[in-house]
Amino acid sequence: MAMLARSAHGELLVGLSRAQVRPVPDGLASKLVTAGRFGGLAVRSTADCPFAGAGSDLRIRLVVPNDYIEQFSELPSPALDDWVAREVSGPLSRGYPIDSIQLGVTPLAAEYAARFGDSLPAASKNLAERVNPLGVGVTVSVGLDDLSASYPPSAGRFGIDAAPVLERTLPSAAGLSLDAYPFLLALGATDPATVAFLALEPTAQGFWDDGGGLWYADALSSVHDAAVYALEGLGFGDLPVSLTTGWPTDGAAGATARRTATFLEGAARWTAGGEGSPKRPGANMSLVFRELLDEDTAELTEDAPWSRRWGIYDSAASSKLNVSAVGTYALVPGVDYETVDRTFCVVRSEAPDDALLSGLSFACNATDCTSIQKDASCYSPPSLRRHATIAYNGFFQDRGQDASACDFGGTKVARPEQPREACGIPTPASARATTVASATGHPITASRVAKTRPVEGHAGVPTPQQSERDEGCDTRTT
Repeated sequence: MAMLARSAHGELLVGLSRAQVRPVPDGLASKLVTAGRFGGLAVRSTADCPFAGAGSDLRIRLVVPNDYIEQFSELPSPALDDWVAREVSGPLSRGYPIDSIQLGVTPLAAEYAARFGDSLPAASKNLAERVNPLGVGVTVSVGLDDLSASYPPSAGRFGIDAAPVLERTLPSAAGLSLDAYPFLLALGATDPATVAFLALEPTAQGFWDDGGGLWYADALSSVHDAAVYALEGLGFGDLPVSLTTGWPTDGAAGATARRTATFLEGAARWTAGGEGSPKRPGANMSLVFRELLDEDTAELTEDAPWSRRWGIYDSAASSKLNVSAVGTYALVPGVDYETVDRTFCVVRSEAPDDALLSGLSFACNATDCTSIQKDASCYSPPSLRRHATIAYNGFFQDRGQDASACDFGGTKVARPEQPREACGIPTPASARATTVASATGHPITASRVAKTRPVEGHAGVPTPQQSERDEGCDTRTT
């Protein structure tokens, strides 16, 4: 079922970060956004979306980095004046359809230790005074953790630290931006029905909120209305609430491409359905899906091993999902592809464990090792040699298959052998390609396989075998 991401009833935007090891070209990024039928973009700078200027149907939400908040709170503030001229008034004069500015990303979170408690109210007021006359509103960003309670929605209240700051900040705000990730709530859930509800499964069972006397059929309405009740508690019950959310495709047991696709489709239904929420029936719902593209430069931590896999597309602009509701496909309409040969790097059977551990640590400091984190798609079976193969090969691909990147102190080598397939190492896409995967005990091998990759200005669109990872290992041709 196809539906427009933006309609008369609401708006589905997508975050666009250009923080990839090899940045996706502007023209290709534009085609990905168009293929997704998103109504707008959330970006840190209009420089990230030069294709969204005059003549574009996209709406732009600018997201101010937290580090600017303290500077914006000062008067006079050359930093604020320069930023408004560079990111707002200048682009508006060139036709960029900027309609809102989000001040920070959950600046009241506990990790900032009240750093922005004093500066946020003044920063919001100063920014609003400069951009409101230009027709642009300022929204204040909070996270679900800034609420002392969010379930049931009628119990929604801001915490004792956030509430007094928001009371002083919200008078100058045009809305509240709520970062809410049902995925994080699902991490500790053991009941399949709870996970289905959080993942926006269309057949999931909802719940009755006795306090509000309302039925909640989906997780997005639940967290949205928790924020509405919390705003009412501060005297700002009419303030619009927009959500920023997403579901990663790897890095945890519940992070899969299939579940991300389901969640994205649910988000599209939520914004386009025209039903509003139980607390605000008929309201226009606005949502930002966290990332269009994976950020393979994002910090990978033990607490958040999924941090590089929030994207609908991977960092090379290949689709991880096939979601008809928002128009994303393995091959994006209007994007030209070329077929190239790729070489893959795998482990020597005689390599000692201590050398593999050293090489694995080095590779994972420089490339994306999400898939071999505990509970991720390629963690099991937990073999050192298998994990090293996946990490080494990622390092090798990130560096353009340069022969010097497939060595690691002699623990890897390029040799035309035919090892067994391993999770996370692509399989052949055509009869002329040789097997490229490695499993435990096989030497490092560099074999060649056909791959389709998006390019600009290349004639012809080949049709490779389309595959999609569901639960478990990723065996897509990459």
